[in-house]
Amino acid sequence: MESVGRYPRPAPLETLPLHVFQYVCRYVTRRSLFSLSMASKLCYHAATPQRFSRVIFTIRDKEKLRSDLDRLVAVLSRQDLFGYVRRVVATGSMDNGDKFDGINRGFASVITNDDTDSDGDSDGDSDFGAGCLAGPPLSAQQKQAQHEAWLPFARFLGQLPALTDLVYTCVPQIPPCVVTALHQHHPRCRLHIDAFGLDSLCQKRDQLRDIDPDDFALATSPCLYSVRAPCALHDVWGHYDFNMEALEHIVEVGCAPNLKRLNLNHRPLEGLDFDRPRFSLTLPPVEAGGVVRHRWKSVFHSGPNQPATSPQQEASIAPGRGRLETLVLSGDSNGYSHVRDWNARTDFGLLRRFEYHCGVSVEALETLASIAASEGFRSLRELGLSVSSDDHLQNNTDHLDGPTGSFLQALPPLEALTLKRHFSKHTIEAVLQRHGPTLRRLYLPPPYGEDDKDLNIDADRVREIQEWCPRLEDVELRVRRRQGGPEEVAVYRTLGQIPQLRRATLVFDCRSPYREPEGDAERVRKTLVNLAVDESLTTAIFHEIVSATTDCRLEHLTLRLLTGDTITKDYPEIDYFGTWIGRSWACTRCGTSGEVTVREIDVDPEFRQSVRDELETIEYEGEDVWSGLWPRKAKDWKDDWHSFPLWREEVEGDVPGEERRNDYLAAPCEGKRGCIMTPPSAYAGRCPLPAVSNNTMKPARASPRVNGRP
Repeated sequence: MESVGRYPRPAPLETLPLHVFQYVCRYVTRRSLFSLSMASKLCYHAATPQRFSRVIFTIRDKEKLRSDLDRLVAVLSRQDLFGYVRRVVATGSMDNGDKFDGINRGFASVITNDDTDSDGDSDGDSDFGAGCLAGPPLSAQQKQAQHEAWLPFARFLGQLPALTDLVYTCVPQIPPCVVTALHQHHPRCRLHIDAFGLDSLCQKRDQLRDIDPDDFALATSPCLYSVRAPCALHDVWGHYDFNMEALEHIVEVGCAPNLKRLNLNHRPLEGLDFDRPRFSLTLPPVEAGGVVRHRWKSVFHSGPNQPATSPQQEASIAPGRGRLETLVLSGDSNGYSHVRDWNARTDFGLLRRFEYHCGVSVEALETLASIAASEGFRSLRELGLSVSSDDHLQNNTDHLDGPTGSFLQALPPLEALTLKRHFSKHTIEAVLQRHGPTLRRLYLPPPYGEDDKDLNIDADRVREIQEWCPRLEDVELRVRRRQGGPEEVAVYRTLGQIPQLRRATLVFDCRSPYREPEGDAERVRKTLVNLAVDESLTTAIFHEIVSATTDCRLEHLTLRLLTGDTITKDYPEIDYFGTWIGRSWACTRCGTSGEVTVREIDVDPEFRQSVRDELETIEYEGEDVWSGLWPRKAKDWKDDWHSFPLWREEVEGDVPGEERRNDYLAAPCEGKRGCIMTPPSAYAGRCPLPAVSNNTMKPARASPRVNGRP
């Protein structure tokens, strides 16, 4: 009898040369990378370079930062892993001992909640969060305290020979010692700053002064690569804020020679001060102890008398045109002049990504179309556009449909497109015809409300996307839930027929029609059925998509629910039920095994507890409409809810519960008209629908294994 070897046969990956295996690990998600590293010694060594390629520090105070640094240095020193670290992320808020720190620690908890599998590409914004506040200017004592707190971090950067990116999403402003460390040890490192702000440019009205030397060093840093900044004419303390003008000037004259990405959010212009002076940015003293300061020669001047500059300085600050590759503009703007001015500051022909999320006018869209027609966007690959009127008193945007379509038609074929707000069906048709063959990513999240032209995506629209976009890999659509009925299921099955689709995000519009023939009680009942999305229903929806074809490539499905404005207008107390059960989910399938995992996302424990507490205070009538759908079984009635099965075609051997489900969803509520609290008498006291389970699903042609949570 042939003896069996003592050692198992190595996995196919383990037969690869180590350098090839390490290269493969670049394409493994971080969530899976750490699991892979524990499979064997070879897997550990192959995954190590990628595991340590990015390190993240969550900043709270200097003691925690020093402790985190000590632990990380100890780990890196054991096997000399410093050379693997290429990207360092610092997020949070360094304690200054003032009230503002509490605000920013709240923001830090949001931006560090990384619930994705993103690997943080150096060219992406994945390490940027929702944005944080750029706190008040620091006193001299606070600056010294910040210097001492961040000095160990600056020294740590000097130990990383392969550092390519530093992402700073902290407040206060990045300390000078960190900028100096980059200049000394990593002059080619790319610096990404969230909540960019030069403290010395926030000034009291009666104490205008020149830019601080440390701020000037940051503004002209050769490392500065990516900036996101909230801008306004005044800060929240009532000081003049000249940061917007400074950034415009930095781009235009090339003060930061390697700045390639700019994201500006123009905050509302309430309290516009027409006496606000133009600010003069000046260079630091040319000599130690000197008094001569040279102004930047551009729009930053307060008078005609300007000191002369040396030829070298003149060459470095000569007016020109920026060379941005990414430009994102959002918030309030001046419409046509806003577009025109930015086209003058930077060469739109070099932009690879352009996003415009400001109120637009016909003139602004015509200007963009004119630039595109003259090949002004010749390098553009990604576009984001919010179609909303710049006139806040005008809700109708029909007059923007034509100019929007003309602009989109004039652009070169795009690879990624995001359309927001009030775009029309004609706009979508223009998008599909012009850009469909090249699109890899398409996001169509329209606004939520009664006046959104009802642009929910149906099966016919998904079929058009399938036909026009053969290369589409990532899509976000808004879908109206219809109690899991045939029209809703048709959307899922058609979505699964998009040949290259790997990621899909569905934003569920859970509203029932505002006028139900059967009355208000039926509207409330259908809305709650729509909002009830749990792990079982998420798995069932994923199953419907991937079983549409035998070779469906979908790997990630995200479900998000719009819980606001569902039934709050007339019955605000019922909305707490919708908020309680309206949850978001992420579903991931392993490509080789087909195993599916489902997890809840966007979880805010404090908010959820507050909703639970609020449900306790609602009058007893609120429980009646709930118990009409979910009779009490558990100790706490709030935990009794579950989703309802999807519709499916009747086949031989169908389970008995399916017929009851269809009868229930078709049956009108028998309560009094206008009384939403009376459950249908035919179903009072018992659950009319069976809880969804795997054995009630239609067998899939490529059935995945399900590994859901208990």
